[in-house]
Amino acid sequence: MSNLGFTELFLNLHWLLKERKAIIDINGRGHLAACVFTARFPNRMDYCGDADTSASRIIPAPNLQMPELSTVTDCLLISNARSACNNELIQKEAVTLCINVSKQQPFPSMRVSTLRVPVYDDPQEDLYKYFDRCADAIASEAERGGRTVVYCKNGRSRSATVCVAYLMKHQGLTLTDAFQVVKSARSVVEPNPGFWTQLERYEQELKIRMSARHRSNLAPV
Repeated sequence: MSNLGFTELFLNLHWLLKERKAIIDINGRGHLAACVFTARFPNRMDYCGDADTSASRIIPAPNLQMPELSTVTDCLLISNARSACNNELIQKEAVTLCINVSKQQPFPSMRVSTLRVPVYDDPQEDLYKYFDRCADAIASEAERGGRTVVYCKNGRSRSATVCVAYLMKHQGLTLTDAFQVVKSARSVVEPNPGFWTQLERYEQELKIRMSARHRSNLAPV
């Protein structure tokens, strides 16, 4: 590799390491190998060079994030916005309702029922007031034989919070158990602290409602 090529490689590598978009590996011979990802090279190709060889090559970049809809229950899925707007996935998973928990993310272009929950991923946002509406919409869609995908930009906080609320209200799960179900379906989920506090409040509210229904059923006619 020429001095110019060597310098370019490692300048790119240094930049990408700061952006966490490069992989460094020590190969079996103890030589530094570097693969610089697509952020600096077009056409989804990687530039790979070995520090002690004159040969360098272009190889296809791996597809590290395949779009997917993660199954929470038979009638409920969770994802990020990119996957939820993939028409092929929506059709493949027989999704009939899309709950978009964001102010800015789009809906898929194919014809499905939609519901927008206009909140940012901010602990100060009031997502609690939408819990009943979203949970009931998911349950109603399931009764009609449909399937719902709940999504937000990253499929991590807002969408997870709504899925947990549904499981608590309509599946009778505790907050801890509901969260574990969603976490098992999509490992990256993590409601922000404000949303978690709202889920704790919702859990207590559901207990009060259940207690009230129980007392009503015991009351003499």
